[in-house]
Amino acid sequence: MRPTNFREANDVLKAPEGQEDYVVDLPVFRNAHVGTVSSLWMPTDEERKIIAEGGGVVLTAWGKTHPPVAIGAAVVDYPDAQDP
Repeated sequence: MRPTNFREANDVLKAPEGQEDYVVDLPVFRNAHVGTVSSLWMPTDEERKIIAEGGGVVLTAWGKTHPPVAIGAAVVDYPDAQDP
C-alpha cells in the first residue's frame, strides 16, 4: 500500500528524526470535530490482485497494543489524488 495525497488532507505527518530514509511523509485529514486522523492508502497492482482474489488487508501497529482504528474503502475520483 502507498500513502496517497488527497483533497481533504490538511496536515502531513513527517518521519521521525533519523528515519527519513525509511519512512515517507503521510498526508492526513485531522478532524477536530470528532477527534480523528485519516489517511488514504492506495494498493499496488499486486495488492489489488491479492484483494480481488479474496486476500485481506493487514494493519500493523508498532508497540505492545493496538490503538483503536477503522479501515474502510473510499472512492478517489478527482485528479489531485497523488503519491506524496
